[in-house]
Order: sequence, then structure tokens, then C-alpha cells
Amino acid sequence: MAVDHPSRDDPPSECDLAVVGAGIIGLAAARELALRHDGLRVAVLDREP
Repeated sequence: MAVDHPSRDDPPSECDLAVVGAGIIGLAAARELALRHDGLRVAVLDREP
């Protein structure tokens, strides 16, 4: 599982799955999906920086 940390000024141009909310549940869901599906591009979106 590769992790990329783009900034707000440089968001990813495309992804396979977007998880809305960077709380504990959103991050856990994004991590689990990325671990289970190799190559899946997951973006976690949150209103807070």
C-alpha cells in the first residue's frame, strides 16, 4: 500500500474511491479498502486541513 500526501493546493486529479471524512472511521475504512484491493487509489476528503 503506497501512501501519498498531496496538499490542498495539489489534490489528486483522479481516484478510484473517495472517502468523505478524515475521522477515525473514515481513515480506517480508507486504509482497510486500500489494503484489501491492491492498486486501489483512495482519496480521503475532509473540510479541516
